[in-house]
Amino acid sequence: MQQDLVKLPDGFVFDRALAAAHVMEPTHTKGVSSFRSLTPPAIPAPALRKTLTPGKALDVDGFVHDLRAALDASTVGYVMQLRQRSQPLAAIQSNWAQRPTDGDEAWAQGVRMHIASVSKLVTAIAMTRALAAAGLPPTTKIIDYLPAYWSKGPNIDQITFGELMTHRSGFRVNGSDTFYTIMKNTVAGGVNAADIGTYSYQNMNFSLCRILISIVSGAVSKNLVFPPPFPQDQFWDFVTINAYKSYVDAHLLAPAGVSGPTFTHPAPDALAYNFPPASPWNSGDLTADCGGTSWHMSVDDLLAVMGCFRR
Repeated sequence: MQQDLVKLPDGFVFDRALAAAHVMEPTHTKGVSSFRSLTPPAIPAPALRKTLTPGKALDVDGFVHDLRAALDASTVGYVMQLRQRSQPLAAIQSNWAQRPTDGDEAWAQGVRMHIASVSKLVTAIAMTRALAAAGLPPTTKIIDYLPAYWSKGPNIDQITFGELMTHRSGFRVNGSDTFYTIMKNTVAGGVNAADIGTYSYQNMNFSLCRILISIVSGAVSKNLVFPPPFPQDQFWDFVTINAYKSYVDAHLLAPAGVSGPTFTHPAPDALAYNFPPASPWNSGDLTADCGGTSWHMSVDDLLAVMGCFRR
């Protein structure tokens, strides 16, 4: 599509044609539910941290043996890699990422798949980095970094970035969709004060981070206004999705030597299968839900990003 660049009075530049073509709530993901995580023990997060007993080491061969025993006869295929200090210790690639009848692709360490809620880890790394670059601690309230034109309901001014990233924000959304209008309306409705600080797994926490990253990083001003006839919600959704992806590309993927992860599902990406296998599931284009669920990455991609951030 030919570029149709528009420059607003405040200097913000965007592609009008791409923004106008952006689909906010695609029908193929609307109403699809996902696993919403197990509720962790009701103890403070720091108490969950453990240290290895001195002199103890992971039995790598035993781990690989047990993993194979658990998965070989109960999956269409899988891929696994274990690293230490960014170097591979063990790797498995077993059977099919796409069965012969569905595309005929064997698993390999570089095959990408929909990593689902592991996308939240990518967003958390990006959010942590953006906050640090801006000199903001996790205890900073999110309210000053939300779009200015949004209404903010009761107690939104009490929610911190840290509470978003630990699922203790107080937000409660039915279902798994995290479309822009759902987030905007949920913020307008506010949260119960008693729910802030109480764990509840919500995709919205991390999809909202993709908007916050766009603003905290300076890519998008919270005061941005699209003049008529441009629709505010559609164009805000478009520019924040692109700003979030650009931030991850530049500050997480590029430093890790990774290129190519998407929100979509290119033909070589793995398919998902029930077992015993029936028709595969193709995740398709999950751009509208990015932040919480949408990245398609390989084992190599993800471990490279994790190792770069850790070290």
